[in-house]
Amino acid sequence: MVLDSTAIVHPTSVLSCIQTLVKGKASGPDRIMYEHVLFGAVTLAELLSHMYTQMLQSGHIPDKMKEGEIITLHKGGNIRKHDYATWTLDKLSTEFVTRTYSTNC
Repeated sequence: MVLDSTAIVHPTSVLSCIQTLVKGKASGPDRIMYEHVLFGAVTLAELLSHMYTQMLQSGHIPDKMKEGEIITLHKGGNIRKHDYATWTLDKLSTEFVTRTYSTNC
């Protein structure tokens, strides 16, 4: 991670990312569903923006935020060895950091 002592993540950026979440998706290892985040969006946006700002300024991302669950999903059709795709269910927080810092949702 690149250290940026001037980085600031604004609550409005986090809130706009939260508002793009689609209900009904599986949770990651943290067991936080998008519905939870959508329900508390305004409060969470403020708290998460402070946390992400500190992470960007210090250059430190907690190890727990780097974890994910690897699963395989059948692509459809006949069941053969090559008909499965591998997916990683990332921690919700990591997704927000990536979205907020690298794109404008």
